[in-house]
Amino acid sequence: MPPASKTLIEFPTSTLSIKLIADNYPTWFKQVHHLPVANDTIGYVTGTTPCPPATITTCDVVTTNPDHSHWIRQDHYVYLALLGSCGPEAQVVMCSATSSVDA
Repeated sequence: MPPASKTLIEFPTSTLSIKLIADNYPTWFKQVHHLPVANDTIGYVTGTTPCPPATITTCDVVTTNPDHSHWIRQDHYVYLALLGSCGPEAQVVMCSATSSVDA
């Protein structure tokens, strides 16, 4: 599939009704785990879908890698869903993460 036609998957936080708080981790985890599995984006959370290099070199010509841009954008959608599924105390901790796998 050409990079320009790749679809980004958004996660409306309204689909994540359970917010992570101190006493509901098992229920929250089930909700948060199944959404990226169902949308084939779980690799962003587990780290099994690594970020492609920012550039590609072909015949000594360096060009921007469109797969890198797509990966960054998709990772942001996954991260925002994780952040949106947390209560205020967990959001403070999660804000230090720079990607979904770090969250």
